[in-house]
Amino acid sequence: MKVKIDKKTREELRESRSWDDWDRAYELARKNAPSKGLSTEGRAYHWNGEAWTEIPLPGSSPYVIKDIFIETPDKVWMVGSRGTILVGNARSGFSNVGFAGDTETLLSIIRFKDKYIVASDYALHIFDAHHLTPLKPWLRRGGTPTPLRVQAVDDVLFYFDYKLGVHRFDGIRWEEIPIPSELLARDFRGLIGRGP
Repeated sequence: MKVKIDKKTREELRESRSWDDWDRAYELARKNAPSKGLSTEGRAYHWNGEAWTEIPLPGSSPYVIKDIFIETPDKVWMVGSRGTILVGNARSGFSNVGFAGDTETLLSIIRFKDKYIVASDYALHIFDAHHLTPLKPWLRRGGTPTPLRVQAVDDVLFYFDYKLGVHRFDGIRWEEIPIPSELLARDFRGLIGRGP
């Protein structure tokens, strides 16, 4: 597990040469951090145009927020590890609407037509505000899905997958969006011959 330490704490640890002393690291982080010091629990912050405010999130077990979808200013969705599904806003707070016993990682949430679509770490689901059910028809392409993100524009759902690429869904059928091999290269330096 990788823990992020703020700059001031890193400098104090470097000066005291106590990087291997985690008790000292936690003590310094608690002293220097504005809220809870080093932590592995999920946190959310709201920017009101002038200052950041930490928003309390429900639940006692640690989780990591993976995606935020702002449906309206009063209805904000968050999904994350351990089946976390939160809904609410910065003013009135959030409530956990995920179901007990869910342990999968939820990576992305979006509203598509009249449904909420959630990408988990292995599939796409419809969320009816109570349960997750598989999105059908399934994307019929070889390999196990490894979802990254879902996005909706007008009446089209865009699905991004680490292995299967990019697809669009109109509510009835899936269509692959071909990606030029130049864009898939690790050291992409722009398309050749395409200038202003």
